[in-house]
Amino acid sequence: MLSRRELLASSLAAAVLPTTSRAATSSSRPRRLIYVFADGGWDTQVCLEPKFSAPDVDGPWVDENPNDPEDVEYERTFGDYSVALNDRKRPSVTSFFDAHGSRCSVISGIWTGAIAHDTSRVRILTGTQLSTNPDLNTIVGAVNGAELPLGSVDLSGLSLSGSLAASTGQVGFRSQIATLLDPERSFPAPESSKLTYPQWLPHPDDEEAIRAFLRSRTEAFSAGHTDGGRNDQRIADRLESMTRAERFLREGSSVVDSLVPGERPSLERQLSLGVDLLERELCSSIMVETTAHWDSHDSNVSQHGFYETTFSGMNFLASLLDERGLADDTLVVLISEMTRTPKLNTRQGKDHWPHCSALLFGAGFPTQRRFGGTNDYVESERCELSTGEVTPSGDLLKYDNFMAGMLAGLDIDPEEWFPGVVPFTGWIG
Repeated sequence: MLSRRELLASSLAAAVLPTTSRAATSSSRPRRLIYVFADGGWDTQVCLEPKFSAPDVDGPWVDENPNDPEDVEYERTFGDYSVALNDRKRPSVTSFFDAHGSRCSVISGIWTGAIAHDTSRVRILTGTQLSTNPDLNTIVGAVNGAELPLGSVDLSGLSLSGSLAASTGQVGFRSQIATLLDPERSFPAPESSKLTYPQWLPHPDDEEAIRAFLRSRTEAFSAGHTDGGRNDQRIADRLESMTRAERFLREGSSVVDSLVPGERPSLERQLSLGVDLLERELCSSIMVETTAHWDSHDSNVSQHGFYETTFSGMNFLASLLDERGLADDTLVVLISEMTRTPKLNTRQGKDHWPHCSALLFGAGFPTQRRFGGTNDYVESERCELSTGEVTPSGDLLKYDNFMAGMLAGLDIDPEEWFPGVVPFTGWIG
């Protein structure tokens, strides 16, 4: 039976926030990708998977303060998908969907088949079980950004580059790239050392001599160890990485001036830097991380604050893309490696659950749609991979189907990267 507050929530949603009709974007494929990762396993019931009528789900309403009339959870619907909102606890989530809900869709019930963080993260990033394989960010960059200084840039510290490492750049978890591009910038010295860093600065001639030496050594290896296979590929990768690094140094080093060596970039700083990189065509794909610690075993109430911070960043990103004229050819994917259990544990937290959902924002897909689904236990339901329609005769939407479908939607042949895997194409316009 619904409580008074739940009845109030549903009435408020119906009276004040009416259902929005379904719409669709252009069928053209996006050229750019922004992959926003919520590391640690978010609770999708707090936003993307509202289960207000499910008796075996402890949704966000269990955290409502009965003495605060404004602390109310309610559901708002956009065409086929709905979200859970709370204007008191998560106002940035409300403001994002107020402004951009009609431009979004949700992919529900992506099955990861694992509850360990590392295993699930590898599966949802690469679409495989191997951390030595490249992730979506890196593949998209290598293909769509082949002619750019860098194909992709990782601002999260979590991207997996695999065999495509030569095409990608990494900012570093503590902004290490700032010290590599500008020798006068360095990590702060320990206070107890009484030293001032940097203690030595190379002359530009020294740096040029080092680059020339490395290039000549690589070319010498190429002449002496060619084999028409692995050796040639590794040497080619080395030359490519050097060429890309030199191009980025010439064309894009000023973009990272705002980074502070030793500090982890905030979500907004990552997004600002990433959009700058995309706009200046220094890369075609970026990966960022929300910086929240989503692994809420001991207190699931913390998820409200994590969503607030994340969607504050999403509001910022949406404004940036609109201002820079990038919204029409950029796909934004917001995702985590798993969700949380339907019920609270004895510590008022939630444990790992091997299913996840993604929010799509930007270009290249029909909007106001829910593709796939979950049942009342937040478990992945079977669906038609070609349409996203839930049906008992369909297939589980597994991590490999999801990743192959992402590539197809970005106009990249998934068969080359996931041979034999049926891509989930239901989300593609």
